[in-house]
Amino acid sequence: MKIGLNLDAFRDEPLESVIPECLKMGIKNVELWASNLDNLGEPTHKWSYFNKDLAKAKEQLDDAGLKVCITSFGFGLDYKCCQNVERFKKELIKTIETAKYFDCPYVIHHIRDIVRKYNADVELVRPYWEEPIKKAEELGVTLLLENEPMDMTCCPENMLLFLKTFDSPNFKCNFDAANYYLACNEPFPYAYEMLKPYIKHVHIKNMMRYNYKYCPSKTLIGLDMTRNYEGQQAYRVRLADGVLNNEGFLKALHRDGFDGVVSLENHGTHQEMFDMCSADADYLRATGFFEE
Repeated sequence: MKIGLNLDAFRDEPLESVIPECLKMGIKNVELWASNLDNLGEPTHKWSYFNKDLAKAKEQLDDAGLKVCITSFGFGLDYKCCQNVERFKKELIKTIETAKYFDCPYVIHHIRDIVRKYNADVELVRPYWEEPIKKAEELGVTLLLENEPMDMTCCPENMLLFLKTFDSPNFKCNFDAANYYLACNEPFPYAYEMLKPYIKHVHIKNMMRYNYKYCPSKTLIGLDMTRNYEGQQAYRVRLADGVLNNEGFLKALHRDGFDGVVSLENHGTHQEMFDMCSADADYLRATGFFEE
């Protein structure tokens, strides 16, 4: 396994700011967002790869010895962008082409703001995905659907339904245990065992229910929890400190021969993210399961 960093941890910061932090942490695999790239002329959207300086980004990353392990597509997290199916497909296909440009095997995408409901509706999302899946198959890039706590991917049963319905070698999933917890599921072992054959990438973080008495930083308050914990807020903590059994989960990944990237992902101030991700990278290395 390899350690990665979701660059959205340093939200919307340019590569000039983020690359030195990756190097200090010894992280060589990154999840790229269009919002980390310089614009070429007038930007169409911060998460669009149109009018972004891909060549400069590639040179910066190559010079630093960093590899793009994921190219992220954020339009599913923007309600207005999800209302135009044709634009959504065009932007997702551009992201697939961008992944190919960076010699990156995967594109992560979301369906959160296509519709916020918990019951799976395959026909609702089919128009958004069918054409991009064909493009991904053509270019040898794999689309990874990320589970979110407030949409139709909130439980592993729904995720499995989507994966089996579209049934493509180029349509798999990213596994985010914390997001399953936020939606009141058992991430490990239940969700993991159900989705194991489809998992190609992992986001790792830890959480606890927010309580103002012992959660000091307001900037580390995360998403609202959903379903049975509706209305509760989550609080971001280091991998060793929260409710999730990351030790058992990582042992299972190692046991089952997972050879992909486990990416650190969290959100807060720049300094909080550097401190947290540095500690979490050390935690992962201490397991002995990761390549340098």
